[in-house]
Amino acid sequence: MSARYPTQGISFLLGLHLIYEYTGGIKAELYIKNKTAIDYRLHEGPLAGRWLKSQAAALANLDAGMGTLSWAEDTGSTTSLVINLKDRWLHSSTFFAKWVADNPALTVGYQNDRLTEIHHLRDERPIAPHVHMMQFAKITFSEYCGTDNEQVISGDPAGIPSGSRAAATEHEDR
Repeated sequence: MSARYPTQGISFLLGLHLIYEYTGGIKAELYIKNKTAIDYRLHEGPLAGRWLKSQAAALANLDAGMGTLSWAEDTGSTTSLVINLKDRWLHSSTFFAKWVADNPALTVGYQNDRLTEIHHLRDERPIAPHVHMMQFAKITFSEYCGTDNEQVISGDPAGIPSGSRAAATEHEDR
């Protein structure tokens, strides 16, 4: 008997903007910019204030309304998310580079402007053993913003305008 894999229609993920809260207290925001890139920022937790744009990522459809998203960062850390839109949760499996886990504050800020520094930190500090963190998160906000919209995540997490839709609804269960 041969395996039946889901059709790889990922259109339900493209242009998706999410805010989610992990059971461990970390709050994150994600925008799936297109088939190969994401933007994200971290609002709460040890990496609060970290954000980046146009991170290379891989997407796949797992089932109706459920997909997976994976990426490897310039820091040496890797993340894989399972996103379940129907039931409004996601599961993350992140392998933090040891230097990031030991001193997460070194990565806080806008990573795109600091790539030379990030590469130096990565090359001068231990990558392994990676620190593995797995946890579930509740999706507290979701909307579709179209693809390649540079305005979805366009500033420091602390600078979200108080009147914005994301700020006003990030704690609502929609």
